[in-house]
Amino acid sequence: MYFSTSIWRPSQHSIMKSLGYPYDQVGREVMTQAIGRKAGLIQDATPAGTVGADRVLWVETLHPVRRPLRVSWTVDGRFAGDGHDLELRRLRLRPGRHTVDVRVDDPTDFIRDPDIRASFAQTRTWTVDTAILTPPDTTAPAFTSTTPADQPVGADGVVHAETTHPATRALRITWRIDGRPVHADRDLELRHLSPGTHLVTATVGATTRTWTVDATPPALTAETAQPPARDQLTLKLNAADDRPGSVVAEFRVDGDGWYHYYGWPTDSDSPFLFTKNGTNIDDLVYGKLAAGRHTIEYRAVDAAGNYAEPRSVTVTLD
Repeated sequence: MYFSTSIWRPSQHSIMKSLGYPYDQVGREVMTQAIGRKAGLIQDATPAGTVGADRVLWVETLHPVRRPLRVSWTVDGRFAGDGHDLELRRLRLRPGRHTVDVRVDDPTDFIRDPDIRASFAQTRTWTVDTAILTPPDTTAPAFTSTTPADQPVGADGVVHAETTHPATRALRITWRIDGRPVHADRDLELRHLSPGTHLVTATVGATTRTWTVDATPPALTAETAQPPARDQLTLKLNAADDRPGSVVAEFRVDGDGWYHYYGWPTDSDSPFLFTKNGTNIDDLVYGKLAAGRHTIEYRAVDAAGNYAEPRSVTVTLD
């Protein structure tokens, strides 16, 4: 089928077709939708039903590595706040019964279709009766789950923490970066940190958790070579990092898709080879590059997820 019958792939480059490329946007969007629906954006919440106006309603959500989810609350259809907890006592509700809704959305750019994005959201609903008084609660402040702290977190990542849920008071996490207090709810976005190593702490009650933030991008150099005839080109990328762990180099030609560099497909120690017609390896063509002037960009990502700023080299293939 394919182009002979006007049926086209969603992209020229995808891991579904060629090794070295990521999933294309269309495939990634559908997979994100399917996995998200199975996992559920809302992981836990205050049990559904009727509650008193002195209660704290809460939700626990998924915690993506690169972004927080959006949590918004409404009371009788009007916006009442955001965040993972809603303290009903602060709303000073008029006597009677009210409807409280919470909606959780994922702002990921993996999903661009507005209909898919809308279907991805999840909601919960409670009835609030101001005549109900919540019994005393002795739940102690404590962490219940957090971002793993056994390895560094990337500078563009998100550190999260979930706590216990006393019925009538919302626990506040005290977040600090290098000892400096910062405001956050259950997710702390790590952005705009200077290069180097940083410490993040989260405290609730008498318990403190600590994470190391690796804000130093990997180092990357490129070596290009051409024979005298200038009808071929080799590219070798050398990546290194200041911490243990895998470092992945990538390159792209003339703004095309980023390709994971792992040497040459048949020999990881050999550089990548560009030729006019490319090289056929197991019915896949690698390194096809038309004659003329081209710009090759290259970058690297370390084990913590830090990307080196892309650099570029201009080459000419005769």
